[in-house]
Amino acid sequence: MILAKGKWLAVLTAAVLLLAMLPAVSLGSDVSPQRVWRADGWESDDTSVTAKVLPEMSYHTFHQDDDDDYAKISAPASGTVFWLEMQATTEAGQDFDSHIRVYDKDGNQVGFNDDVINNNVYDSGILWEAPAAGDYTVCFEPASGDRGSYYAYIIEGAYGRRLAGATRFDTAVQVSERLYTGAHNYAFEDGPRYAVVANGRGYADALAGGVLASLDMGPLLLTEPGTLPEVVSDELERLFRQDWYDGDGGGTVYVLGGTGAVSPAVMAAVEDSPYVDEVVRLAGPTRYGTAAEVASQTAADFGGVLSTTAFVVGGYAWPDALAAGPVAAWNMSPLLLTGKSSVPQETEDALSDLGITDIVVVGGAGVVDAAAFTELEGLVSGDVTRVAGATRYETARAVAQWGVDEYGMNGEITTLVPGTNFPDALGAAPISWWFGGPMLLTGSASLHPAVKTFIDDNGRPSYVHDTPNLSYAIGGSGVISDAALTEWQTYKPAP
Repeated sequence: MILAKGKWLAVLTAAVLLLAMLPAVSLGSDVSPQRVWRADGWESDDTSVTAKVLPEMSYHTFHQDDDDDYAKISAPASGTVFWLEMQATTEAGQDFDSHIRVYDKDGNQVGFNDDVINNNVYDSGILWEAPAAGDYTVCFEPASGDRGSYYAYIIEGAYGRRLAGATRFDTAVQVSERLYTGAHNYAFEDGPRYAVVANGRGYADALAGGVLASLDMGPLLLTEPGTLPEVVSDELERLFRQDWYDGDGGGTVYVLGGTGAVSPAVMAAVEDSPYVDEVVRLAGPTRYGTAAEVASQTAADFGGVLSTTAFVVGGYAWPDALAAGPVAAWNMSPLLLTGKSSVPQETEDALSDLGITDIVVVGGAGVVDAAAFTELEGLVSGDVTRVAGATRYETARAVAQWGVDEYGMNGEITTLVPGTNFPDALGAAPISWWFGGPMLLTGSASLHPAVKTFIDDNGRPSYVHDTPNLSYAIGGSGVISDAALTEWQTYKPAP
């Protein structure tokens, strides 16, 4: 259902308060709120001579026009990999486009990145290999005259880094912030138009939501069933504020599941967000019906045009559904759910309504058995193919390889999520899809062998000029241990 806005007084009040708080605001294409950044403890680092050795993450500001920040790195050997990244913070007043440059000891530029990729055109990140052992200097720089604050990441030997918050809700927001830092960059106009919100205490309704969020180019955020976490409310405001300034109205939020999954109180809280223009609940009487509603909305947002291939997963097999989501999205395919031994009527109807001719069943006979598989074969005119492994980890590897081989995903890029804990992984589909690499599952204590096998088969990225860094592990050390993270960060294909 769609909740009409009808709250001009609230919007007007919010605008008046905003103008009172931010006297530098000028409504229009040049929106530049008052800048309120924290102190940068690494100054003075404005030249290569004053470059500092930085920790893996550090906070900085471009404190004056044409300010550059420098850091020292040292490569113990030729080919040493460095993850170098700058990500804009969420503080008010961001208005910069950034670059990263790497110089050798003679001042020659040996590495460069302008944009991470696609919607991250204001952040920079480079997966850089040292051409020789020795000392180098990294320059973090804004475009001429730009100002702002950012986090710098310098990690030796890493092919990826962790994204995590204190809770499942914070982790999903961390993913959103990584993807949409441009949403609050007032020198530009680049915020998402959509977001998806799902119950973070259960997985049923969120399983199909990753495809919807990905193809609508928005995040998948999580909520408590009865209350909207403050961190999520704040993120919705950040994401859509600029849409409102630009005169295009605010964003659209899809809420997944019935009132038992996401209460009317949460709906009202989302509706009351000052820059949300429309709230749409997508729900069916069962998880199968909700997945069908999500698929229907996805098709509608694309003018009814999606792939004629659907991905079908067991309705209780969340690990299979998580891994399938980015691959389905990459092929613009809907993701539907089935029972173990029979196909629900809602799924059957969706296959017909969406014009599906072919099906990829993800998961083994333990989650979609022979009877359900045969029934699916009778519902479409084309092929029904099973993609599965002996375990959830092997199934994730198999569907990831399917995405590489059949749809052209980049096997050198991976998004790593926990295979035994769904909450942190629920919001990961959009980042996997955005960066074009599939999702893999791992255990907590150590990197699962299936991940290593996938890397053996597909490789790691090698530095070519402006090679961005695009692999992220989603979740804190409680679900992906530091040991497992380090294995993934440093693992190289077997010779």
